[in-house]
Order: sequence, then structure tokens, then C-alpha cells
Amino acid sequence: MPHPAFAAVQELEAEHGRDGFLTDHETGDMLEFSVAPAFYQTYWFLAACTAAFGALLWAAYEFRTRQLQRDFQKLRGMIETIPAMAWTALPDGSNEFSNRRWAEFTGLSAEETAGFGWTAALHPDDLHSFSEKWRGSVATGEPLEAEARFRYAASGDYRWLHARGVPLRDTAGKIRRWDGILTDIEDRKRSEHERERCGCSGRDASNGKRAARVRLKSDRPGP
Repeated sequence: MPHPAFAAVQELEAEHGRDGFLTDHETGDMLEFSVAPAFYQTYWFLAACTAAFGALLWAAYEFRTRQLQRDFQKLRGMIETIPAMAWTALPDGSNEFSNRRWAEFTGLSAEETAGFGWTAALHPDDLHSFSEKWRGSVATGEPLEAEARFRYAASGDYRWLHARGVPLRDTAGKIRRWDGILTDIEDRKRSEHERERCGCSGRDASNGKRAARVRLKSDRPGP
């Protein structure tokens, strides 16, 4: 059961609101009264709660942001140290990032590579075909698998590289970015060329031997 004084305050508040006037029936005087709200109903308390909640959200956001930045820097450090040339591209196919190995190989800085500046390192004879394959992958979302010659800054020559790129999608299936690597396959290409050349020479030699045997038989006198 509530205290009589508290019950009286509730009755006054219900009848007249928090602020009002009462009439003294004995003297006829008007008495002004005001009922103070509970602390949890005050504006300052609500404002303090709102500020505390906002500060908590901001602290959680800052913590998560710093955590993601640390993870990103750790991943970037790993990418910088791998022997292959790693790159990332935006959904439209423009370059977003390339690691140090790419800069060392091509001599192109990050600024020169950004966007579609990386095409400056392509061999002129491979520029069109490679660009078409890349545009096709960007348009369809299919992984990129292509080979082309890129300028090697150390010698000024062009070396064969194998390019592979895969799309990174969000939960809705939309491409967020492309991740890829470039691998030097110059030695493999030279070996293939040597095998092809030796194979042709071997076939030519065999054909020559058969032709010589035919001539010898035809030159022999008859019985």
C-alpha cells in the first residue's frame, strides 16, 4: 500500500497535472503547487542516457575500424612479400592496387598503374587480345585466364606472364572487386618453343632420310 503522502501526490497529479493551483476551502486562498518528476523522467537523465548510448556505439565503431585496419595492413604486408605480382581491381576493371613485385617488374609506380595505366606495360601485339579477354571477364563475371607479354623493366624486353583474376562477391552476388595474380611463365614458353622447334627438325630429318632411301632404291640397277 503506498504511503499516504505519495498517494496524495498521485491524486493531485492525476487531477491537476504536475503544476497547478489548489483552493484552501477554509481561507479561500489559492495555493500553487508543482510536482517534481522522478529522476528517470527528467530531460537531463534522458539526455545523459542518449549520450552514453551514442558514446558506446562510437567506441564500438572505432574499435571495429581499428581492428579492420590492422587486419588490412597485415594482409597488405603479406601480399607485398609474395613472389607473384598481386593486384586488385574495381568492379569496372580499373586497377585499385598492385604490389611491390609488379612495380619492380614493370617499372610502373602505383600511380602510373592505377585505373587502366597498367596497359602501358603490355606488348603492343598482345594489347588488344588481352584487353578484350579482361573486358569479357568484367562484363560476365567469369574468372580471367590469359597469357600475354609484359615489359620487363630490368632488361627492356618483354616476358610472358600468366594472368588469373577472380571476382569477390557480396552476399547478394554483386561483384565488389577483383583479386588476381600475374605469374612469370617466360621459361615455360621458351621450353615449349624449343620442343616445337626440335619436333619440327626431327620430322624434317626423318622425311629427308626416307626421301634418300627412296632415291637409293630408284638408282639401283634392275635385275
